[in-house]
Amino acid sequence: MKKIFFGFFLFLLVFNSAALASSIVDITKIGVGARPLGLAKAQTALVSDTSSIFINPAGLSELDRFTLLTMNSKLMQDVDYLTLAFSTPAWGGTVGFAFVSAGVSSIPLSTVSAGGTPEATGDFSSFGSQVFVLSYGIDYGEISSNDFLKRMELGASLKYFMQNFSGVSSSLSGANGTGMDMDLGIKYYLSDWAKMGLTIQNVLPSSLGGTFTWAGSGLSEGISSVINTGIGFKLWGEDAPFQVQAQELFIEFDTEMYYYEKKQSLWHVGMEWWPVEILALRIGVDQQEDQVGGAYGVRNNLTTGVGLNYAGFTFDYAYHQFGGVEENASYFFSIGYLGEDQVEIVERTLKKKGRRPIIFTEVLPAPAVKTFTDVPNNYWARPPIEYLATLKIFDGFPDGTFKPNDPINRAEIAVLLVNAKELPLVRPTASMFSDVPPGHWAERQIKAAVDRGYISGYPSGKFEPYRQITRAEGVIILSKFAGLIIPKKVPEKPFPDIGRNHWAAKEIYAAKVGGLLEYLGGKNFEPDKKLTRAEVAEIISKTRFGKEKIKEFLMYKKES
Repeated sequence: MKKIFFGFFLFLLVFNSAALASSIVDITKIGVGARPLGLAKAQTALVSDTSSIFINPAGLSELDRFTLLTMNSKLMQDVDYLTLAFSTPAWGGTVGFAFVSAGVSSIPLSTVSAGGTPEATGDFSSFGSQVFVLSYGIDYGEISSNDFLKRMELGASLKYFMQNFSGVSSSLSGANGTGMDMDLGIKYYLSDWAKMGLTIQNVLPSSLGGTFTWAGSGLSEGISSVINTGIGFKLWGEDAPFQVQAQELFIEFDTEMYYYEKKQSLWHVGMEWWPVEILALRIGVDQQEDQVGGAYGVRNNLTTGVGLNYAGFTFDYAYHQFGGVEENASYFFSIGYLGEDQVEIVERTLKKKGRRPIIFTEVLPAPAVKTFTDVPNNYWARPPIEYLATLKIFDGFPDGTFKPNDPINRAEIAVLLVNAKELPLVRPTASMFSDVPPGHWAERQIKAAVDRGYISGYPSGKFEPYRQITRAEGVIILSKFAGLIIPKKVPEKPFPDIGRNHWAAKEIYAAKVGGLLEYLGGKNFEPDKKLTRAEVAEIISKTRFGKEKIKEFLMYKKES
């Protein structure tokens, strides 16, 4: 399903080349919800809630539960706006559905006399526009091991348009039309705190149905095709470059370009500050094309907003200027549901003799990622260190440190690998090595590691438990732990300083091909350099065992 979607996604990007005379207004540009409106719609890169349906459907992939969004507003005191949207996980990704309606009633009609003066006819008409949206978003990283693609999210929204005039005017009564089009979206993680986004709205060529047709006349019109690009940053908070207590700060810059129409490019800038966990303050500048004195220009519209998140519900308010006229300023209010975090429902079964199983539900706190005082946010191996410590695979020290740059010795790595796979521990009936006496703190783990073939002793009959491991020795041990297939011959030098005949070349080559040594990309291997605790955490996180454990942990947090 995901691969089919990806292929269709690329097909539309390449095939969309038919120029259209665009005139139909896409009302989903405004009916996006109060939160993005308070941010001047600068959300192409950072959006990750139900409003992703309208702004960038790729953002739906970050939603792992049922969500809901509603908005009701009167735009510029005349246009009644209604938005209803929800999303739910399905088909390996997240599906969203939305309905947006805009309408104006009692529009006075007039004719133009021969002298060019408009004259009221006494007739009135009403105008209504509705859009139904079906969206789908996937995290492409879940189906790709490619380093570039696994940072990508994809999404698409199929839109069905309806517009109609009604009223007492015989010329307009019953005039109606329908149309269809599609949005495509991409989000890309530059880092834990920076993202890029791209949305192409109304991308369907006319040959695939991307037009709007009036029923009475059969006239077909295009729908404005818009390209939105954005880059967003999380400057404060978890995984951000700066920590300011428990506060979070986001900022995004978007550009808006019309694909076929000769219109100026517009900027959207938004900033969101969370001084506390439940309260958000927003401000932005939303550029709008404006005509002044017969010439086209750009007007900067101020936007502000406030958000409240409580018990899984969201309450958002936005103020948005339109055209610099205070009477045209509009106020938007949204209510949504995102679900609660930090709990997981765990089913447990008790059995008693002669009775049916008793199933009960227990609520457990979601696990917090373990951190260390000597592993800063920008440390190169921070994620694997924290994940493996949280999983109790590779922990730190009682003083709250991890000592990432310290070398690891043979006893420590034996204990680490045996405990990681929870191998059975048996005390030796006799001492295996002369320097590992009975009662040694790592005696049983050393025996298990040797029995499993991860590590071996020396011909002298010693194990040398406190000898620090070199990179070459460590890669041999960890390649056995990972179950890598070791080639009989090395086809090429794995690193500039490792020849094909190096004593550890086969294991180093297998580890590199297996993706365990990505952190050394473009560098020398330096086989005699001491292997550090941080390097061990990084390598284990790249093994199949480590990836599965970390994925389970992340899914656990995501679902909790």
